[in-house]
Amino acid sequence: SKYNYQLISRNFEASPISIMARFGLQTVADMLHVKALHLADNRPYILEDRWIDTRSTPEILEVDLTRESANEWLVRNKPYSRGDVGFSAINADGENADYLEAPTGSALFVIERTTWIGPSPITTVQSVAAPGYQLVAQG
Repeated sequence: SKYNYQLISRNFEASPISIMARFGLQTVADMLHVKALHLADNRPYILEDRWIDTRSTPEILEVDLTRESANEWLVRNKPYSRGDVGFSAINADGENADYLEAPTGSALFVIERTTWIGPSPITTVQSVAAPGYQLVAQG
C-alpha cells in the first residue's frame, strides 16, 4: 500500500494539564503541538496528536514538518532512554470522526506513547486509528 502524510497543524502552545501529567511535569511549558494525518492508499488510518518538549528537542523546530513527519524524524534522530505505551478505545466524534472518516460513535483504537531522555520529556503522542485498523505484534 502507498503511504502518505499530511500536516494538519503545527503550533507553539502552553502545555495543558493532561500533557503535563503524562510527562510528570509540575509547571507549564511551551511545547510544539503537532497534528497530522497518516494515509494508506489515500485513505486516512491514523490521526496523530503530538506534543514535543523543545527544551530536550530544540532541533525539531528546524524540521519542515510539511515534508517529514515528526514521528519519522524523532525515530531517526532522537534516541530515548525510556518510554510508556498505553492502549484504549474512544468513540468517534468531532475532529477524529471527520479526519478518519469514521461514523460518529464508532469505536476507535487509541495508542498513547510517551518518551523521555533521562528525566527530560521528549514527546507524547496520541495516535487514533480509523475503524478496521489492526495492530499485529509478532514475538
